[in-house]
Amino acid sequence: MYINRMSLFRNERFEFFIHVPLIWQSAVISWTLATGIFPYYYKYLSRFVYWWMGVAATLALIASVLMRDTIRLLILNRFGTTVTNLTLFLFGGVTESSANADSQKGELFANLSGPIIYFGMAFFVHCVMIICQTQKLPLEIIGIVEFVRMINVALGVINIFPLLVLDGGKIVLLFLSRFFVSFKKAVAFLAEITNVVALLIMAAGLFVSIKGYFQGGLWWILIGMYLQEGTALFQRKHQIREILNSETAERVMRRDPVSVRSGLSIIDFVQNYLYDFHYKIFPVLGYDLKLQGILLSRKVFDLSCQQWKEHTVNEIAVSQLSELTVDINENILSVLTHMKRTGQSRLVVIDGEKKPKGTIVLKDILKYLSEKMNL
Repeated sequence: MYINRMSLFRNERFEFFIHVPLIWQSAVISWTLATGIFPYYYKYLSRFVYWWMGVAATLALIASVLMRDTIRLLILNRFGTTVTNLTLFLFGGVTESSANADSQKGELFANLSGPIIYFGMAFFVHCVMIICQTQKLPLEIIGIVEFVRMINVALGVINIFPLLVLDGGKIVLLFLSRFFVSFKKAVAFLAEITNVVALLIMAAGLFVSIKGYFQGGLWWILIGMYLQEGTALFQRKHQIREILNSETAERVMRRDPVSVRSGLSIIDFVQNYLYDFHYKIFPVLGYDLKLQGILLSRKVFDLSCQQWKEHTVNEIAVSQLSELTVDINENILSVLTHMKRTGQSRLVVIDGEKKPKGTIVLKDILKYLSEKMNL
């Protein structure tokens, strides 16, 4: 559904992805540094040293991007904007966050801080380089440090430009969506501009490569690819959010759930319900037909067959309904947020009178979303 990315880390609140082409792009960057840039500026070193410098400098580039994105996440969290995932590209990350009242304020400060963070890191590395030169450290160490300083300055300058996946573009996006057009139209407008610029940059890179500076041309092409693919991810995630916000739980729920009465014995439940329907959750109703609890079928097997005859379903049903229920008018995005927070992939959908109207399952939401995206 998203463009090609791979999950590296995941917990209950956050998931960290890398853009899969980052692997071969890092190898290409190391190669251009080891065979073109470092030999040009630092002559008479061995090929092994040049490769060592190239790999180290590439790792330092990725570390700089990670440092900047980590600080941005801290700023967003400070303003109460919960970031749910981060996808790391070669020259920057694309985040997805939950919306709240202060989300725009947090986004504004986070985006303003982006170039400042890069310039701050460049200044820090500059101080480190002065120390390295004073201590007369080996040339290859100084070369790597100087590259890190240069790339942080370059990333700081690049992120000022008003292109969609860059900090400057996100600031323009917030400005346009607040005062002139809808957020959707602002995203589409900036996406078109970014894609055109990306194509021009890649064309310039190809031209430079043909003219003989192949390694330098590859850098231009990689920057263009980052702009293009980052924009595609940015558009796709907001398209998905729009779909999930526009539909309610009623749209994707399974209607007329199979319910059981609270006084039903467990043995009768197993014989007349569990073997016939094979569902994992069953609403438990009181005499007023309102939801009294939710029976998780797996809990039945925690008891012995003898205990099945001695207990009713109400005794083992979950009475804390907030984690396993969702209102019928909740939008799908809120349902997904609820599922992620509670770790539940199945919920009972209830109306305002606490009566069960259906069940909603994670795989049904994903199927519905996939169909909408295909259309």
